[in-house]
Amino acid sequence: MTFQINPNLDIDQLKSEFSLNKKLVIENFLTNESAEALYKFFAVDMEESWWQASFKDFVEQSDGYGDVKLLFRTNENHEEIYKNLKVSQAKFLDGEFSYFFDRTNDNHYPSCDCIECQYRKFLKDNSTIEWFSNLIDFNLQGTGEFFASRFLENHFLSPHHDHEKGKIATVLGLSKNWKPEWGGNLHFMKDDYESLTKVVQPSFNKLSLFDIPTSNGVPHYVSHIVPGCKHGRISYTGWYY
Repeated sequence: MTFQINPNLDIDQLKSEFSLNKKLVIENFLTNESAEALYKFFAVDMEESWWQASFKDFVEQSDGYGDVKLLFRTNENHEEIYKNLKVSQAKFLDGEFSYFFDRTNDNHYPSCDCIECQYRKFLKDNSTIEWFSNLIDFNLQGTGEFFASRFLENHFLSPHHDHEKGKIATVLGLSKNWKPEWGGNLHFMKDDYESLTKVVQPSFNKLSLFDIPTSNGVPHYVSHIVPGCKHGRISYTGWYY
């Protein structure tokens, strides 16, 4: 699969908007063929067991802080995953930073040539880094972590800032026919962590990109997926530095 950024994007307009707001939403970021290939892989073709439940391990951490924990989506892990989802919800309601969503592993075996690995190579390619460098008028040096995420019912990501993750963060939406009332909306906040500045609804082939100040990052969160929702909010997240 040859991935390609949409050649019809108005790069000058995008550069101007980013320079002004330090945030950018790009509709139809990839060519349709590229976006469809990603959607088909993550929504249809990829084995369910490749998804990992991602959360802070409050259950086994006696100090109450919790470390990142990943559990593959297998029958053997079902009970533990459900238990940790309940704990994560309770921590969220208590005002603690917490989250719960499915994600992919950012490192497959070296010879893996699945669609995700092909896309990750594309994102790390020098030409792609140069494209983003030109867009934000900054000489990016490399890439950080990349992974796909899937938010199912009751999944969420509470307010955080991405400080020290990189220079810019990117989130490519891969959800089709998503309704904003289902949740999963990306909310940007002021530094007071109380006031909203922008809300981005999940959408297919929409890239959200934002600068990460070195001082305190950019507060943002993903709202809860409503209970009973039968759809998954799929996206691909990554950082450049």
